[in-house]
Amino acid sequence: LPNVKMILSGMNELFQVEDNLATFESHLPLSEEERETLFSIAESLKKGVPCTGCRYCCDGCPQELNIPYLIECYNDYKYQSSFTASMRIDGLDEGKKPADCVACGQCAHACPQGIDVPSVMEELAELYEKGPKWSSAAKSRHESIKRDLNM
Repeated sequence: LPNVKMILSGMNELFQVEDNLATFESHLPLSEEERETLFSIAESLKKGVPCTGCRYCCDGCPQELNIPYLIECYNDYKYQSSFTASMRIDGLDEGKKPADCVACGQCAHACPQGIDVPSVMEELAELYEKGPKWSSAAKSRHESIKRDLNM
């Protein structure tokens, strides 16, 4: 893209530096199809919450929720509803799920991004309850296999 002058990339090995340098050896513009794909992805990402994972919101949370993790799950639901977010939330200890948020607002006050965390937790709890569940799919598959074996 003509307005991109620099990229930031974590590098630990010499081959990574060389790979990054090779990226700029040719100045071939993106094709129209590549541009459309990038902008389509960018638009879909706007549905999510711009959490940087700083964890300031976690300090003082009376429920000791892992808010950045839960916001990642929220963004998973917003980007593409699948079993992934449900599985991630299913794996949390009792009392640590989005519905356990007491909406005290401490997190929102501490958030440098200005995220209304209690609202996000409320919506995430609804998405989780209504969304696809891995456990349901696994149970259905198990029942189907049992039926097939009894035939």
